Amino acid sequence: MQRDTISEMVSFPRHNCRMYACLSVFTLCSLLILMLSRLFSELLPKTSYVGEIGLDFGKEGLATREVQINSFRFVLKEVQRTGKVLSIHLRKAEHKTMDLLDEYSVRGATFHWFTGNSSALTRVVESGHYLSVNPAMFQSNRGRSILSQFLRSECFSRPMVRTAKLLRGLGT
Repeated sequence: MQRDTISEMVSFPRHNCRMYACLSVFTLCSLLILMLSRLFSELLPKTSYVGEIGLDFGKEGLATREVQINSFRFVLKEVQRTGKVLSIHLRKAEHKTMDLLDEYSVRGATFHWFTGNSSALTRVVESGHYLSVNPAMFQSNRGRSILSQFLRSECFSRPMVRTAKLLRGLGT
C-alpha cells in the first residue's frame, strides 16, 4: 500500500459517519512499527486512538521480545506527546508493560482482554488504567476471577469517566 493511499484512508470526513481511524499494529508484528516509524508519527495526529499495542511474551512472542519492547517504547513516546487513547494488548508481560507505561507517564489506557494475575491487575487498577470486558471472559474460571477482582476495585466505579475520555478522544 502506498503512503498516499494510507493517508487518504485516515482523512475521511468525520462528520459524515461514525467510523474513527485508529493506528494499530498487533504486538507480534512490532517490527512494522519500527520500520514505518516516520509514517506512524505522521498519521498519529490524524487518528483518534492507538489500538492493540503492547507486549506479548507468550510462546509466539518470546523470539521478538526486544523488538516488541523497542516498538512499544516508540509508540509510548509518540503517544506521550499527543495524548491519544490507548488500547493495550498483552500476554505474559503485565509487569513489563506497566513498567513502560509508568516510565512514559501514561495513564488511562484500556487493557484489552486482560489475563494477568491478581498482583498485575491490582497494579493496573491502582495506576488508573481500565479493562475492556467481553462476554468470553465470563466463560472461564480465570476470566471470572479477574472480573470479580475488577468489580470490587475502585476502577469499576469510574466507567463514565473513561467513556467521557474515550468520546472526547474520538472527537464527539
